[in-house]
This record gives sequence, structure tokens and C-alpha cells, in this order.
Amino acid sequence: AAYDRAQAILKHYKIKTDSDVLNQKNNATPTDVYNAILRVNQELNALLYHQFSPGDVYEQVTLAVNYMAELLQTFNADDYIPDTKKFISNKTPSEVYARLSKCLKVLRSITNKSGLKLLNVQLNDNDVSRLTPSDVYDLSTIIVSEVSYLNSLIPGAKVLEAYYPGYKTPSEVFQRAGVLLDQLVLLKSFVIKNPKRLNHVSGVSQKR
Repeated sequence: AAYDRAQAILKHYKIKTDSDVLNQKNNATPTDVYNAILRVNQELNALLYHQFSPGDVYEQVTLAVNYMAELLQTFNADDYIPDTKKFISNKTPSEVYARLSKCLKVLRSITNKSGLKLLNVQLNDNDVSRLTPSDVYDLSTIIVSEVSYLNSLIPGAKVLEAYYPGYKTPSEVFQRAGVLLDQLVLLKSFVIKNPKRLNHVSGVSQKR
């Protein structure tokens, strides 16, 4: 059974092996199984060489904050970059994910009220215990794509660049995501007053 699973993983990830013994599962020995599992482990480690870190997520959240600042200035918002929230230590990736999920939900509300369409993303809110760093990173990039899209509706909108902030902790990402959440809540308040503002800010109705 272990041999079959190892062979299935090799096949799924299209991992080549130097030995043809993997094609002889009926005669597989414990050594064959061990070598197959070792090969799988080595190749999967190579595939996952880049482990997403809190710094990667912080980079994306900061980019989203900067895009939101550009967007809020078109609404003449004074606090287009709100004050940073109080730092809370020992935050976990799951808590960061939960805060980013709130950001995305506010984004959905903004686009719905504006008559715009948002990517239909299924959030992994039900089982946070199974979250991986890549889940948090993926969610942050989705948010960036959406706020950059909203910003692109502004005539003469700038394309902003991300910068790597160096080592960051989940608590720092959580704090930064709090700034983004405040920006989105502020934008939502503007949209409630004028639902068509974003949809027609560029002079034409936008569709995705």
C-alpha cells in the first residue's frame, strides 16, 4: 500500500526516477518502498523550495494599502492611510487569514453596491487548522488584484510596485491588514453614499 501511494505521487507530480523498479510493484521490497518514498520526499521538497513567509504576505498587504490610498484620495479622504492599529503579539497565520477574509468580504460588499464584479473565490474559513502559508499568501494576492482593479478605474491611475519588507512576523502582518481593513470600511462608507461612483469613475461601465 505504501509503495502504491509513493508510485501514485510520483505519477501525479510527473517525477522521473532513475530506476525502473517502480514499475515492478508486485516484486517491490521494503528497500524499494523506502527508495521510492525518499525520492518523493526529495522531489516534493524541491517543488516547495520557496516557502511563503509572513514577509511575502506583508509585501502584498502593503501593496494593497498603497493602492487603496490612491483610490481613497479620489474621494478626497483625509485619512487615506489610517493610523496603524495597536500591535498585538503572538498572532497566528490563521488569524491573519481571518482578517484578510474580512477584507475580501468588505471588498465584495463594495463591488456589489457599485454594480461591479469580483472574482468568485471560495475562502477556506471552515477549517483554519488546515491552513498553509500559501493559503494566506494566495488570499493576499487576490485582494491586491481586486484593489488594483478598482484603482485602474481612475483616469491616469498608476501601476504601483511592491517591495520586499524583509523579515516579518504574523503579528506584524495582522497589524498591517488592520490598516487595509480600515481603508476598505472607509471606502464602503463613500460607496454607500454614492453607489455609482466607482462604476462610472472612468466614464464607462466596467465589466469583468
